[in-house]
Amino acid sequence: LVITKNHVKNINSFTVADLPKLQRMKEIGTQVLDQQCPSAPNRNISFHRPPLTSVDHIPMHCLAGTSKPLGRIAHTLGTPWCISVDKAIQKLSNKASSDSQEENE
Repeated sequence: LVITKNHVKNINSFTVADLPKLQRMKEIGTQVLDQQCPSAPNRNISFHRPPLTSVDHIPMHCLAGTSKPLGRIAHTLGTPWCISVDKAIQKLSNKASSDSQEENE
């Protein structure tokens, strides 16, 4: 798990201003997987989505080596309950671009 130093309730709480924090979390998670599981297939760096959250703080899960992570839907990408860190970054980046375009109009 990778967690933030400051409290973030869940993935929906991130704002465009948090984009660097989210990118840093991805960097740390990737480093951990590279060190601990360098040749493991099926890497999954992701967040649970509400309402499937067990704590009121955002942990980023870093999993590797299984085709169905822990056999649980909570860690299965492509479900409504799990979002990859890349998709979360993309969504915030798109929002930042959209906000910037609106300001320039």
